[in-house]
Amino acid sequence: MNLSKKPLWILETVFITGISLGLCASNRVQGDNPKRIAEASRASEERAMALLKDMASTYAQLPEYDQKTEFSSALIPFSPPPTPLGRPVPPTEDPLEEDAPKEIALSPSDGTPPPSKKPRLKKTGRTLSLTYASPNLLRVEMEQPDSSEGGTVKHVWVGDGKILWSEDPEQKFYLREKSPRKLNDFTRLSSLNLTTLEFLMLAGVNPFERVKQDSDEVRALGSSVIRGRETEVVFLKSHDSTADTEVKLYIGKADHLLHRVVMDTIPVYTPQGVGKVGDALDELIDQLDAPLVQAPIHESDENGDLPVLEQPALPPPPVMGILPMKTRIVYDNKISLRANVLEKQFQYKPPEGYSFFVPKGSIDPLKPKGKQKEKTYRLWKRGRGKLPYPPFPIGK
Repeated sequence: MNLSKKPLWILETVFITGISLGLCASNRVQGDNPKRIAEASRASEERAMALLKDMASTYAQLPEYDQKTEFSSALIPFSPPPTPLGRPVPPTEDPLEEDAPKEIALSPSDGTPPPSKKPRLKKTGRTLSLTYASPNLLRVEMEQPDSSEGGTVKHVWVGDGKILWSEDPEQKFYLREKSPRKLNDFTRLSSLNLTTLEFLMLAGVNPFERVKQDSDEVRALGSSVIRGRETEVVFLKSHDSTADTEVKLYIGKADHLLHRVVMDTIPVYTPQGVGKVGDALDELIDQLDAPLVQAPIHESDENGDLPVLEQPALPPPPVMGILPMKTRIVYDNKISLRANVLEKQFQYKPPEGYSFFVPKGSIDPLKPKGKQKEKTYRLWKRGRGKLPYPPFPIGK
């Protein structure tokens, strides 16, 4: 069709109609966006809650379970809000999968981040071993660095179905008490201060029951591959006045078990970009934030007749700030559902140099009965025992 032969009013009508239709379509899309965003957010939250519920239910039904856990940590620069001049800080690359977080350092020339490098997640030296067999066989070993002596401290709990043994590595004591019949009752014992997600779920406790009320954000982030295993990632976020806490849970698609946890603690950004912690270094921070003022310069002509002029203060040069950092803690689980449980795994042998502890004035919680109890008490009463508490027979 030759438009040059059409009347001008027809072309104007077509042009205006096209613009009107475009505006209507644009308005309709814009009007739908908030609704679609809300629906997508709600669907993501529901998906995340379903994943958490399935995981807790799966753990509660396991007859055997063996888990080895390693902990790692890293300090990662994060992108604060845009600067007052409106120049945003380039974002830090922070992959979810196998790649380690990347590090950014400020360039001394203009204060902008140079190309980032990849630091490795540093192992903290903390490990956890958890072995369980239904209904109440349990062995937990938790090892962590000892800052005072430079070695490691190892905490051990062993339940053989009848007795629960526990150790105090600082005092070099070991204790025993009657073992509960079900793993759920272990959570009520004061001697077993273990609150890991996996242990609680094995005991039939759902630690995510109130996660919607206790978190500011709950989302499903999609899938991720961890050590060749397909997982789905659940994201939790909570906020307070000093920091944001973000947690990513990597849940296996096939087994519904927890294979990795990543927890980031992000300090609340301040305009100075530096957080104060209430110690002597705060004074140094104040000095860094203070504007630099040049000393007055006195000028006169050759004859000295001109009045003394004081140069105005120069604008402060850019001061190298401290790049805000977030703390990342990662723990990876190596899981076996067939623990190949052997009876010897749940047999306890006291470490060399450890003493059996019963508080003074109390008796063995297992309460030896009849003549054995009377004989033991008589020996202690006569002074044959050198301990300040009755030496009740161990392992009987």
